[in-house]
Amino acid sequence: MAIPRHIQIFDLAVSDIPVFNLDTKDMGLKDFKVTSMEFRPATLTADRGYLVWMGTKEGHLFELDIRTGCVTSSKLSAHLHPVTHIFRHGNSMITLDDLGKALLFSPDAEGPEDVRLTATRPRVVRIAEKQEFAKMIGGKLWTATRSDLHGGGSTIKTPSIRVYDIFKPGSVGKSVLPTEHVGPVTSATILPSQPEHVYVGHEEGFVTLWSLETEDGFPQCIEVMKVSMYDVLSLEGVNDRLWAGGRNGMISAYDVASRPWVVTNCWMAHPGLPVLRLAVDHYGLEKTGRMCVVSVGRDEQLKLWDGLLGSDWIGEF
Repeated sequence: MAIPRHIQIFDLAVSDIPVFNLDTKDMGLKDFKVTSMEFRPATLTADRGYLVWMGTKEGHLFELDIRTGCVTSSKLSAHLHPVTHIFRHGNSMITLDDLGKALLFSPDAEGPEDVRLTATRPRVVRIAEKQEFAKMIGGKLWTATRSDLHGGGSTIKTPSIRVYDIFKPGSVGKSVLPTEHVGPVTSATILPSQPEHVYVGHEEGFVTLWSLETEDGFPQCIEVMKVSMYDVLSLEGVNDRLWAGGRNGMISAYDVASRPWVVTNCWMAHPGLPVLRLAVDHYGLEKTGRMCVVSVGRDEQLKLWDGLLGSDWIGEF
């Protein structure tokens, strides 16, 4: 897979032509290749949705102001391996590399309210290496890899899920298991209407439901649902609906309050090609008042959908 050296910034309210088309060489970043990105939290309303942290294949971290296209700060060799994920949680930022080193940047009690790439001293957290899935959910870091079970002349792929309480120093994480056979983990989300539950998407068309209200604070699987003949590749909780993107290019919205779940909307979003990512545009909701859901497909298209399901789509780019 090619790793991007170019960074394009769009203002989709104006045009589908990039406002900035930046080459990392021209930005003074030599030949660095970007492998992960995330907006960092900002106390000032004017800065929200404009300051982006970028991780590179070489293990460096940079902050980019998308209003100007300029790098505002950097932390070279923060990691010794490719930065695979960057997460935002509350006022904190978490960066994760391929070999299981996580850096937790949290505001100092007596310092600035915002984390600073150069001024904030991160705490190192160690997790298992080579994670195929990782996401911050409910204040904990969920990770997953696939395990092969051999028997009867066949091989069954099952998920190995481990959850880390990275905000608790000394926590070593805990392995958790689904109650039935399901495929490897691809995605996970929380519905705003049900913050006590986590929905995890799997290959082979399964979604597992996990409770966060447990004695030890770690999730417990309470239900397994078969929702599709195709792999569930992406999930997003939108209001009281669970949106799921499949390998066949379909997006389905489920009412999960009833049993069995009811498909309230279903449409071909990326014809015949996998829906790789679903996400709610939280900053867009704050700035424009519009509930917009973003989908990204293997067709290299980004599409915007009406999160209230009043109309199927808003636009595509």
